[in-house]
Amino acid sequence: MSASPEVVRGPELAADIGGTHARIAHVDWEGGAAVLSGFRKYRCAEFSGLSDILELYCNETGCDAPVRFSAAVAGAVSEGKVLATNVPWDYGFDQLPDRFPGIEVFPLNDYHAVAIGTQHLSPNEVLQLTEGDPQTDGLAIAMGVGTGLGAAIRSGFGPSLQVFPTELGQTRLGAHRGLEFEVLGLLAESNGFVRVERILSGPGIAATYSAVRRVLGLEDNELAPSEVVSQAVDGEESAYAAVQLVVSVLANLLGNLAVMLSPRGGIYISGGVTPRIESFLRSPAFYAGLNANEPMAGRISDVPIMMVRRDDIGILGAAHWMRLRTTGAITE
Repeated sequence: MSASPEVVRGPELAADIGGTHARIAHVDWEGGAAVLSGFRKYRCAEFSGLSDILELYCNETGCDAPVRFSAAVAGAVSEGKVLATNVPWDYGFDQLPDRFPGIEVFPLNDYHAVAIGTQHLSPNEVLQLTEGDPQTDGLAIAMGVGTGLGAAIRSGFGPSLQVFPTELGQTRLGAHRGLEFEVLGLLAESNGFVRVERILSGPGIAATYSAVRRVLGLEDNELAPSEVVSQAVDGEESAYAAVQLVVSVLANLLGNLAVMLSPRGGIYISGGVTPRIESFLRSPAFYAGLNANEPMAGRISDVPIMMVRRDDIGILGAAHWMRLRTTGAITE
């Protein structure tokens, strides 16, 4: 998996592989910027391994066998090996050359990829929630609200780029008052704590909705997260209260991160959940939660907070990671 000269001998592919789906795209380059095309999405459980998915992708898109492949994966990556249990098969990156001779493979953690991808977004690919221009080489946080809550911290650019993984989703939540206090009491685990991703995730929205209905003395409808958000948009009382609570927790978390790290490179929020709650991210409740630490409100306002509009941010980051590796800008 060593870097090679910057002479492309054939197709380059990049992917974002999660527990449910593998998303793949073809990568071209224009002035150092990745241009993605030929998107395909596959259900991982329908294949016996990654090489089968890549072969089908090439057959469907008519591209030749790839010579380079970079993949963002939901797991820890060390020396080209992936430690993950959320896919139905071993990634088998070291076996890809058996199917695609000469291929170079560059796996990386999914939020490592998202963090890199945020450096290559255009202004129309983000929704800016607070004022301020992100500093290109400033400290930044990339986080995503999806099946769970993932996050990484990055600093620097190009050869000086550094990305630090976190376990933000496993940190402890503290309740404030009223409905939030009662809901967190119902969501507490056996140790009495509530992890952040217990609320800030797709399953967390559904769990919060169920807890809100119990607090209000209503029967639990057991709705899917998307159904909860849809009902909240329509103004249904318990769904609206649940989504507002989720947004309040997110806003408080963002405010705390801004105070702790002062990430002038920005805080970028991605993931499958955030586009669904976009209207709530522009509500007074969101900004009230963001600035709840009133003495630090000025410091928080200096941090640009943005919602990422690109759903292929992981693929974009994986593509640029491949570029950094193959040009020798970063060796590992």
